[in-house]
Amino acid sequence: MRFQKGHTVSEEVRAKIRKANTGRTASPETKAKLSAAHKGRVVSAATRAKLSALGKQRCQAGIPMPSTKGRQRTLEHSQRLSLSKTDIEEGLWRLHAWREYQFRRDNYTCRRCKKPNLSGQDCQADHILPRRYFPNMIYHLGNGQTLCRRCHNAKTRREQDIWK
Repeated sequence: MRFQKGHTVSEEVRAKIRKANTGRTASPETKAKLSAAHKGRVVSAATRAKLSALGKQRCQAGIPMPSTKGRQRTLEHSQRLSLSKTDIEEGLWRLHAWREYQFRRDNYTCRRCKKPNLSGQDCQADHILPRRYFPNMIYHLGNGQTLCRRCHNAKTRREQDIWK
């Protein structure tokens, strides 16, 4: 039976179709066509809110979203999603104050290569103990240092090898 506009399908038939389609994957050509059809699609604010609420529910339940391709979100990310707007603003303010403290304490000088008078994007506030693994140390004043961009990138690469 072909699709007919205005025709409703019973829940029993829907269940049969769902069961038959379970585990099937679309061909690369079909995926490309679907991708092209959705380019530039505008999603309403109501739909965006529904998707956001669904994502938070799934994340808190430990169910990965389709966009994560099977990767589990971390508990830290789940907690970040559950923060209110004022909590986030408070956290950003605290992080900004923490960064300024590090810069002023180190006199805008890289602690590693001693490059003086850092400014703008070349001035990086670095957490000595990574935020990801030590979330309770994020705003600790002793857990920071000022680094130039080059030294910060080198330290980050070393950390990725160490903390794998």
